[in-house]
Amino acid sequence: MSSAQDIAQWVEAWGRQAGIELVPDAKGHFSFVADGLPIRLSMEGEVSSSMLAALLQDNDVAASPSIMRALLEFVHLGVASQRCAVSLSENGRPVVWLWIDWSGLDYSALTNTLDGFVAVATAARQLLTDTQPVNPAAEREIAAQLVKDDWMSEFGPLSGAVRV
Repeated sequence: MSSAQDIAQWVEAWGRQAGIELVPDAKGHFSFVADGLPIRLSMEGEVSSSMLAALLQDNDVAASPSIMRALLEFVHLGVASQRCAVSLSENGRPVVWLWIDWSGLDYSALTNTLDGFVAVATAARQLLTDTQPVNPAAEREIAAQLVKDDWMSEFGPLSGAVRV
């Protein structure tokens, strides 16, 4: 397994190659902007993995079914997202993220991962830019209908599932 110090040096070298000055903060994390996206690489010294995360938009998208659908389609089976995932922050801001396993990691693999992550995050941001929310009244109507529908019945009985 690569050491945190090796990985930090590789991240700094990647930053120099990309024209980004990367300096770890007091906890060893790297925060930077690539292609206009705020990105953070967590660097916990005593764990065997790190997380890359990028904020896709700085506004709450949680109430927009069309944007939620676009994000879910983007990450479906990891094809377009290259196995990255998406989630919403506490205030509904969309985030794309990826866990990086340090075992077997070398400079080349880290460089490919960072380049790929920035490309995926950029594509996800563009998807959100291209996805125009339906008018707010229609969005609320769609959401209200989803709440009324018994959409769970599509899955049949789910053993061990709790339905409230």
